[in-house]
Amino acid sequence: MQPYIVVVICDNNNKLIFPTKKSPRLRCSNPTWNFHVDFYINVAMAQEKHLNLVVKLKSYRNSHCALNIEIGVVRVPITKMLTDFGEADKKKKIQVSENLVFSDGTSQGKLSFSHGFAAIVEEPPADHPSRVTDNKLVPLLKGFVPLIESIVLGEVVTQGLDVDESGEA
Repeated sequence: MQPYIVVVICDNNNKLIFPTKKSPRLRCSNPTWNFHVDFYINVAMAQEKHLNLVVKLKSYRNSHCALNIEIGVVRVPITKMLTDFGEADKKKKIQVSENLVFSDGTSQGKLSFSHGFAAIVEEPPADHPSRVTDNKLVPLLKGFVPLIESIVLGEVVTQGLDVDESGEA
């Protein structure tokens, strides 16, 4: 198994708000990604359109016939992530553990990660879709996910111990 993650920000209708970011594929059964993702959000839009940070756990298939498999997905409302922003240190990372929902709808695991918000950016990236609203430049809040720390599938914790393809440590 070569798991990787895809991080996106979308609304409740799955309309993409911020471009997709993919992590490198790992050849182990207990991945930890040191994979930094910066994203920019319009706070008013996040509250109005109910934006979510979506982390998809996928498995790479090295075959032209078979598509990559989506193992599970975690959806975290941006408004939930913003609750500690106003009072906290701007560089503070907040630890989160969310249920991993598998493609069959069952929730049998957890995905742990940290996130934070750095600053309000007056000049957001030129290619950001929510950069201009009503012909006015909108300041955006810069957020980040510095590390996907662990994935727990059922009773198995996939953190810390690297296992090669033969299953040996």
